[in-house]
Order: sequence, then C-alpha cells, then structure tokens
Amino acid sequence: MLLVTIGLFACNSGENNNNIKPNIIFSDQMQQLTVAEPLVISKMNIKMANVNKNLNSISKGNNIYVAVGEDGYIAKSTDGCIWNEVPSGVLQSLHAIVFNTTNNLFYAVGDSGTIISSEDGANWQIYKSLSPLRNLYSLIPVNGKLIIGAENSTIFEVDTTSSRGLVTVLTTVDNMKLISATNSNDLMILGSDDGSILYKKTAYAGTSSEWLRATKFTGSQLNSLLFETIDNWFIGVTSSGQVIYSSNGISWSAPVSIGQNISLTAAGLDPVNGDFLAAGNKDLIASTFNSSDFNRWLASSSPVNLKLNDLKCFAANDCFIVGESGTILTGKHQDASSQLKWSHASPNQTIIASNTTYNNSNGNQDIIFFKDKYKTFVLQRDSNLVCYGNSGALWASITNKSVDSAKGGVQMLANGNLKVTGNYKTYLSGTDLPGAYIAYNLNDHTINILSMDGKTILMRIC
Repeated sequence: MLLVTIGLFACNSGENNNNIKPNIIFSDQMQQLTVAEPLVISKMNIKMANVNKNLNSISKGNNIYVAVGEDGYIAKSTDGCIWNEVPSGVLQSLHAIVFNTTNNLFYAVGDSGTIISSEDGANWQIYKSLSPLRNLYSLIPVNGKLIIGAENSTIFEVDTTSSRGLVTVLTTVDNMKLISATNSNDLMILGSDDGSILYKKTAYAGTSSEWLRATKFTGSQLNSLLFETIDNWFIGVTSSGQVIYSSNGISWSAPVSIGQNISLTAAGLDPVNGDFLAAGNKDLIASTFNSSDFNRWLASSSPVNLKLNDLKCFAANDCFIVGESGTILTGKHQDASSQLKWSHASPNQTIIASNTTYNNSNGNQDIIFFKDKYKTFVLQRDSNLVCYGNSGALWASITNKSVDSAKGGVQMLANGNLKVTGNYKTYLSGTDLPGAYIAYNLNDHTINILSMDGKTILMRIC
C-alpha cells in the first residue's frame, strides 16, 4: 500500500502498487543534477492552507467535516480529502466543535467565552456571549442543550431549543479546567486537567442540579473521554499514557498503562472491528494505538511527528485525527481484518497537481513541499526543484526546461513558479481521469510523479 502525504491519495479507495514499473515519459536530458543553493527554510505560500495553526477538534454533520483550532482557524471539507480554510469571524482559539442534531447546527467554543455557530460549516456567526467570561474547553450536545466545560471549574448548560438560548451556570469544586466531555443516554461526564471525573444525570441537563465528582486520578490530565455504544463503556485517556474505563460512569477502573514515556491525547472507537483507539506520543514520536480489550495495545507510528489533539470515527472507514500545524489524518482499513491505517488528509499538505501553478514570490524564497529526517523536496529561489538528502542535493530540475504538454512534466518558470502540466490519460491504469501528482512515499522515502488514481508511478524523481 503506497502511503503518501497527499490527502487525495489517502482518500482514494484504489490500491497503489509500488511494484509497477514506471512508464518512461521523460528523456534523460530532462534530468540534470545542478549545484543547489544552501537550503533556506521558509513557510509555504499556499493560499489554501495556513500551516502555523494548530487544530484542536473535528466534527461532522450533514456530510460536512469541520476542524477548528487556534486563533479562530477553521478548515472545512465535503469529502474528508480536500480541505479549505473558511472565515470564522473570531480571533479567539477554538478548542471544541460538535454538530447538534436537534437543530442541525455546528457549534464551536473557545477562549474568552466564544461560542460560534454555523449551518453549513462555511458561514459562521457569534451565537452567544457567556458570563462570567471563561475560556471554554469541552463541549457535548445533550437533548438540544450544549454542555460546556470551562476554566475555573465552571460549567455552562445552554438551551439551544430556546430562542433566547437560556444559560445555566454551575461552579464545581476546586479550580479545574474541564477539558474533556462525553455522554450516554443516562449520564453526562466531564474530565479535568487535575484528573477529576464529574458526572450528572442527562435528565437534569439545563437545570441547577449539581455535578458530582466520581473519582480523581491525581497527577494526570483527562485529555479525552468517550462513550462507546457497542458494550456501553465509558473510556478515558490521560496525559500519563493511561486508559481508564467504567460501565456506569461513576465507578472507574484502575488506570491501565499503555507503556512508558507515552502521553495520550484522544480516544475513539473503530466501527469496523470495535477496537478501542487512542492517539498520543511515544518517546516524542506521534503514535496511534488500538486494543480489543483495554489491556493489550498495539502501536503504530503516525505519518507526522506532531502533537495529535483529537480523534473521531464517524462511520466505518471514516476516522480522522487533527493536530498541530494544521495536521489532518484520515484512517482507513485495507480489509475488515486489517489494522486501521492513518495517512494525510491535511490542508497544510501541498498537492502538486496537473495544470496547477504555485507561486514562489518571483523566486525570492524557497518553498518546502516535503520534509522529514530523510529528504527535503524544495522549490528553490533560483527556480530549481531540488531533492536534498542528508549529504546534499540528490536531484534537481533544469530551470525553464520546456514540457511536452501531450505527455506532461514538471516545468520551472522564469518567475519562480512550478508548473505541472499534461494529460496522463494513457497511463491511468484503466481509468479515464486526466492528471498527475507529485507525492512523497513514506515507506521508502522516494518522491514520485503518480497517475491521478495513485496506482502508477509515472516517474521516480528522487
């Protein structure tokens, strides 16, 4: 299975084949190793993405995916593959988003009491201003109510079925940040940064009925809570790499440690095989975990070495993780018996596609397309497309080389633009879709030009 950092391939259901011999569509004269300039790291200037924004939460409703993050950043997708930034109208960081099926609206909450809402995930408006002013961290919809966990042990219960959006404000014990939340038909659960688990009967949502503390796991943040509907278990994961669970939300198990030097940030459930899922890091490397019984956990490395913040499975083969630097990962199975595999579907990943031009500021800066500990693929300020290895430049394009548009290729323009042109219909492994993409293969760290269906390597350039 070819695992690439391009969201389009990650979302493609067809199998990719690394064993297919490349079709030779370039002559040797079109490749020439040039003396590369010293690499100057700079941010990508791609209008579609803002790679500096961390994403904190993701939701889905009416077949629309929405991810929210710092400084009011929102990314929206209709297929989970192509993501675009949309204006939120706020500058406050957003920590949680849900889709409320009672009124078919998205709600997102964040710093300084911010609550915004949207019907389509693209057009957002301020929903309410909450008092007292608190940073809002967690959010669940319950029977038309929004249950919001905030700093200073504050809980807001907002009635969205009322035209006035009536708010009940409750303050619990200690001075906690209520950073995680989930609910069953009978119970609402909140988790805190001091390890406390609070509960309240669902029937009393939106009333002055108090929240009670079920237990406290001292020394650990309860970063994520989940209610799974297969066996009706509540599950939580902690910053200490521990998993906790409960059959009733009140009596909780002793923590089960996944391993040493692990911090867990998110929990989920795989609808395909019923496995429990967790995201976090192991020895500072982002990882995902799965288990069938809470006790034995299998780890797999994430495609990114960045902090992962939220994990959601909306249906079979419809799982997502969001995290730092605009990271969006999608999880799919090759078959029902295989482990869930994660790959990119992110707004910060560059799709170098046919008939598309990316601006390089007239050659005044370098644009990094792919970078990891093995290779860096960069559009340089001198208009060369260069692949760097650990010991120096491995491959570079010829500046301003003309391209046969009937067969396609990569062209570096005099103004510093990269242009990929052509119609690869002849090479599409039985499909009729035109186009080609430059993609990075995480398995063997090669950079290839692929057909649009992701099956055929048209040319291996590095």
